[in-house]
Amino acid sequence: MSLIMEALDCPEAANSRVFCLSHGTQPILVSELSHQSRRAAAWLQNLSGDGGTVAALLTASHDCLAVIFAAFRSGVTLVSLPHPARGMGMDDYMSQITAMCTMTGATHLVADPEFLSLLASAPVPVHGFNEFESTHSTLDGNVPGSFVQFTSGSTNTPRGIALSLDAIDANITSMYDWLPPRPGVVICSWLPLSHDMGLIGFALYGLCSVCPPWSSSVDVVLLKPEDFLADPGVWLKACTEFGATSTAAPPFALRFASRALRTTRATYDLSTLRSLVVGSEPVSADGLRAFTEEATLHGLPPNALCNGYGMAEVSLAVAIGSPHEPWSSVRVDPECLGERRWSEVAEGGLELVSCGPPLRDIEVRISGGTAVGELEIKSPSLLSRYVGEEASPTSLDGWLHTADLAHFDNGQLYVAGRSDDVFVIAGRNIDARALDAVAGSHAGTRPGNVAAVPDGGGRYVVLAEPNSPVPGRDALQQAAREIRVALLSRFGASPSAVVFIERGTLPKTPSGKIRRNHLHALWRDGNLTEVTSG
Repeated sequence: MSLIMEALDCPEAANSRVFCLSHGTQPILVSELSHQSRRAAAWLQNLSGDGGTVAALLTASHDCLAVIFAAFRSGVTLVSLPHPARGMGMDDYMSQITAMCTMTGATHLVADPEFLSLLASAPVPVHGFNEFESTHSTLDGNVPGSFVQFTSGSTNTPRGIALSLDAIDANITSMYDWLPPRPGVVICSWLPLSHDMGLIGFALYGLCSVCPPWSSSVDVVLLKPEDFLADPGVWLKACTEFGATSTAAPPFALRFASRALRTTRATYDLSTLRSLVVGSEPVSADGLRAFTEEATLHGLPPNALCNGYGMAEVSLAVAIGSPHEPWSSVRVDPECLGERRWSEVAEGGLELVSCGPPLRDIEVRISGGTAVGELEIKSPSLLSRYVGEEASPTSLDGWLHTADLAHFDNGQLYVAGRSDDVFVIAGRNIDARALDAVAGSHAGTRPGNVAAVPDGGGRYVVLAEPNSPVPGRDALQQAAREIRVALLSRFGASPSAVVFIERGTLPKTPSGKIRRNHLHALWRDGNLTEVTSG
């Protein structure tokens, strides 16, 4: 039986709790969640029929968790729809939702009751998660369902990824080999359940630890992303009050948390953390150092930060740094990266953070026989198929080819960017991530909100949000000139323009990755609000 289906009925389920803090501090026992999921399973089958498909906007609520487990134990295909990406209007979002429901064959959409009015124009009937509570019957069987999650859409239109429960089980089991559960596990997460890192990496990783052979009691503490974004201190406070042993954050969230730690008078206790996983977007060494400097004052253990790399096609995790060793990085020549060569330098260059070794049962290799090349992955946790596509996602011998450029050496995986993020400038290959890093190091730019895109004339343009909410025009023009000089000095190729755009308009995926292709289209079509340029 699948770990996911087994988890709710294990003996330790009666000693384990789920806290959804946006709904108050009253927890639900995991064993009670089991009962609720059986009622929700009967409700889902009534909605969709045997083997039906239901889409959902997953959020951190007890009712949502009951529906998730209901789908997994009732033979239903659950489609996790993304929440709106940054910079996406409601009309575009509803068009995306319509396309995803059509692609997957979803006949109903389930969401938190507070979202129902916003989803009134959805292409299928919309229901609240709590509607199952009016159902008096239960479904006692266990028929494995399946799961569809979407790629982030950082470079292209999101693709639907079909996962079996066996694939998800395999990834969770690999993570248990990386960090074995032990009695008293406390998982604390504000990551959206609509994202694989939030759902599989933390909610399911925590709840399935009640299964043999681990049989650990667990507390799973869930916050909503909007609560964290409104006040990053609520995450640190929850980790303190519940004695969190595992948590996670993308790099942009570490920047927010660093600022909160630096400006607060509150005292937090982060000493119980065994792991703070950092991933879902490129990890900045400077960001890790800045967070460590502040968080160490609040007890953060020296080895707690664990940088990782994952992708939706592998259920979630591919590689994660050891929780028993400090994180590490190397400096490499960015021009060599553009030429698919790996050349470490003592100073300067592009600093790449190690993502650690691949997890157990996950094999990686670099295609093309070069030191830097497109990453290929083989694992029992791979997707079954891309929804709506006939071609197999893997080679005949089971390898998934990705567009991520990587280097694998001494058991450590380094991710250097994407193959479609290499620009040809003046006859040379230049990695866009290296351009972003140099431009983004200027104090006038907002950290994590700078991106280079081709200008259509053989050069590139830098698009950046200003660091100050009320930027001075003269100061920004001076910053633009200094960025141009820095890029010319480093790469021998200056941008055709450095454009500062309105804060909050650089498009990103819900997980925080820059949508470079979409940004390029917005700039090309004149659909960005320019503050100034130079």
